[in-house]
Amino acid sequence: MNEILMEEYFNDMLDDCYEDIVIMGMIYSPSVALMRIDPIAYRVSMNDYESSLRTEYESDGVSYKELFADEEEEEEEEEEEEEEEVLNTYEVMLIRRIKK
Repeated sequence: MNEILMEEYFNDMLDDCYEDIVIMGMIYSPSVALMRIDPIAYRVSMNDYESSLRTEYESDGVSYKELFADEEEEEEEEEEEEEEEVLNTYEVMLIRRIKK
């Protein structure tokens, strides 16, 4: 699943399930507070949340992979484009070096 989308789902879940955090009159959403105070716990909890989503979808007979296939395809296309850009840059550098 797309990491950005997963993070959105996770943040929404945290913000829906827990009250805002107030520190010295400043108000923080639970997702922001957890991410800034303990980024490791935030990541671990997000991974646990994703695992529970997988289990939930699969127990309902829906393939998690199929459900989010289009996001994964977009992610793969972006990665391929990035790799192509890097290769093009590398080729230009080699050509310049050869011409010298």
